[in-house]
Amino acid sequence: MTDWRVGVLGVASVLVLVMLWAGDAIRPGSLQRSGERDLKPFPWPIWLFPGLLTFAALVLTASAASAWPWLVGPEAGSLRGQAAVMGATYLVGGVVALGLVYMMAHAAPNAGLKPLWSDLPIGLGLFVLALPVVLLSGELAARMHAGIGGALPTDGVAHPTLSLMLQGMQGGGSAWAWALVAAAVVGAPLVEELIYRVFLQSSISRATGLPWGGILVAAIVFAVAHAVGPAEQRVPWYAAVPIGVLGLACGLAYERTKRLLVPITMHACFNAMNVAMALWATGAASGG
Repeated sequence: MTDWRVGVLGVASVLVLVMLWAGDAIRPGSLQRSGERDLKPFPWPIWLFPGLLTFAALVLTASAASAWPWLVGPEAGSLRGQAAVMGATYLVGGVVALGLVYMMAHAAPNAGLKPLWSDLPIGLGLFVLALPVVLLSGELAARMHAGIGGALPTDGVAHPTLSLMLQGMQGGGSAWAWALVAAAVVGAPLVEELIYRVFLQSSISRATGLPWGGILVAAIVFAVAHAVGPAEQRVPWYAAVPIGVLGLACGLAYERTKRLLVPITMHACFNAMNVAMALWATGAASGG
């Protein structure tokens, strides 16, 4: 990590924060002035319950899929095993979460539960805006980790699933490697944003009456979940820091735009960027 990279990201991050402050996006009371999502149709436990139900569906599906040799192959921890389990898990979790969102949207039409195609370019633009801050937090966290004697991965990849994905992409990539990419870039953002932003964030905001409270709590839980999750998906703490900052950006974007696909698109762009950067770095290192 070079000083110029941190310097460029630092300047860009300051400019982004100044723009957000000038645009009344992060000033105290800005969310109230822009008009809050209407969460009143449901009490906070009802907002939280779909998230818990979706999480239970993920756990049960992962456990069941891992026990099916015809699906995962001879080794559950192999590329095929991980791709099959993740694919099945996010498929079932997505169906459950989207079904619950669909049912709730009728009773809470102004809670930001209805997707629109116009959400996609908005989410892309907001991701680009938040990117310098997210990257800077990752750089600083990694430097802090190295400064206190922590070892960084020699290949620069801190996510086990991403490492497995890169191994499978060698030689043109197998179908299972591409399935794992699809699960990471499409499945994970969809299900995780519904759990953390739509259900958990809305529940905390409804319970406290403080939108920022929901944003902060959901972002912290989002980051911690990645740091203490299953071994095959767990990331070190310094890699969880930018994930938490991404959660803050997605939560703020969701509250300001009140559009369901905005945080999902931002999350998908982040995962796709990480996959693309890792593939590029691996190809460059191997002379490909």
